[in-house]
Amino acid sequence: MDIYPCGSIEALVHYVTKYIAKVESEDLNDGVKQVINRIRQEESDIQRKLFKICMRILKERQVSACECAYSLCHLPLRSGSRKCIFLNARLTDQRYHVVKFKDDKAIAYCANIFERYEKRPKDDKHKNMCLLEFAMNYDPYYRNRAYEPDEDIDADADTSVPPRRQRRELITLEDASKMALRNILVAIQTPYFSVHNDADNYFYSLLVQYVPFDKESELLERYPNSRDAFLDREEQFFGDENLFVSSIRERSNQLENAFRQASTRDSPKPRRLCFRGNT
Repeated sequence: MDIYPCGSIEALVHYVTKYIAKVESEDLNDGVKQVINRIRQEESDIQRKLFKICMRILKERQVSACECAYSLCHLPLRSGSRKCIFLNARLTDQRYHVVKFKDDKAIAYCANIFERYEKRPKDDKHKNMCLLEFAMNYDPYYRNRAYEPDEDIDADADTSVPPRRQRRELITLEDASKMALRNILVAIQTPYFSVHNDADNYFYSLLVQYVPFDKESELLERYPNSRDAFLDREEQFFGDENLFVSSIRERSNQLENAFRQASTRDSPKPRRLCFRGNT
């Protein structure tokens, strides 16, 4: 077993970062280039070409003894109790789309969480549900689980052990497709924007996550930019109708109060100076 001593937090962070970003051997790059040049001259299908590239990468890639042992024993190299998905909350013209192919031809774009959210039921429960809460609670439902996911979304989770099948609550979207209520809420990742460097995406990201909408285009209607749209919707952020945002704000206030009380408690009390004699 390869043991690396870490005597401090900085050393631990350095080791983890170095391990994650470890440099592959130069033979890997040369081998992949050779395979790509070779398959360009072949008339096989895309699946066969990708298979050859993957096999070449597996042949040339350097892995540690621990990784080999885990792989041979079918042990997970990573595991987590909560699934994490990426929500591309930037402006619509800056998002990427995944193309769906059939017989080596592009036939359509894959579905995405924004389209599914717009088609959600318009009952009392879901009408005022924001996109962030919707993405955390629901995922696409397919009767046959042996399918190729058509969801245009990045997901990351431990899939080494299949979850136990449980009966889940289903909702029907306006296009007759279905989504299932998750047993465990997922964690949401969004792009990071700075109000100083990219104000448009910064304010739009907050709008699209927390403000309920029927059509995404409505968020910027009648507004020259996302900042003005954000300021005009202050009531929707702090009103009682948006229960999800209210719960987040309440928890945030509780944490702020707890940290404030902890800081006050740990701060040294002022010392009283006593003077004796004539003053």
